[in-house]
Amino acid sequence: MALAPNFPSVPAAVVLVGIGSAVFHPESSRVAYLAAAGKRGLAPSIFQVGGNVGSALGPVMTALVLVRLGQPGVIRFTFAAAAALLPKDEAMKR
Repeated sequence: MALAPNFPSVPAAVVLVGIGSAVFHPESSRVAYLAAAGKRGLAPSIFQVGGNVGSALGPVMTALVLVRLGQPGVIRFTFAAAAALLPKDEAMKR
């Protein structure tokens, strides 16, 4: 979406983001359930609350940050998200 050259490509990018979310959401929910360590309701609840908080903060981030930075500013958030996905040293030791 950050590099969309025209409006028709924006909805197409949104559809691709939705498909990606639909593919990964069940697996990430399963991992949250496995991480519960006996507390069957806690991890899925935290997972859902985190998703709702993310959905709620999206418009706020758009209004406060991304409007000021413009379309190239969206790429900065993409790099930040990609950096968050990099494996940490502790996870690599397991």
